[in-house]
Amino acid sequence: ILMPDQFNRASTMANILRDHPLVKPYLHRAKFERTMVWTADATEIVCKARADILSRGKNAVVDLKTTRNGDARAFGRQAAGLGYHCQGAHYVAGAVASGELEPGAVFVIIAIEHEAPHDVTVCRVDPAVLDIGTVEVAGLLAQVKACQESGVWPGRYTEEQPLDLPEWALGSGDELNPDDLAIFGAAS
Repeated sequence: ILMPDQFNRASTMANILRDHPLVKPYLHRAKFERTMVWTADATEIVCKARADILSRGKNAVVDLKTTRNGDARAFGRQAAGLGYHCQGAHYVAGAVASGELEPGAVFVIIAIEHEAPHDVTVCRVDPAVLDIGTVEVAGLLAQVKACQESGVWPGRYTEEQPLDLPEWALGSGDELNPDDLAIFGAAS
């Protein structure tokens, strides 16, 4: 359920994207919200992805993202942290393997700022960056295959880990007073 202000914002953003001169070429001969299913060659794992836009006119998988900051450098940091290069590699592999796009397809991210005036950034992901994503995805698929074959899904860690707080959370370095812990029900 969308509140009226949320609906209005989404409609405004859609209109901005539809009219943007860098976005328009990707909408020509495009399919939207396209589900792709294929088998990964190396692992024979059945994969699935749902692309926002498959642009046959540009031979591109296009992913729409909202962002707080569309600056290319700031958005690049966000993209790296969220693994968009892996997503792109996976989606492009699926689009080509399922016959939706031709070999050599590219991955494009269209980022729109969620606050007005909703600036738009169109980022074509460099093939070398997609290659990094392809290697990461291949490693993850190999790990899934090994887990499927062994029946063992170990998770991230096999031993206890220390809680690694960021510097800002460590405070001044003063020792905690046992009375401070008592308010949380912790034993001293």
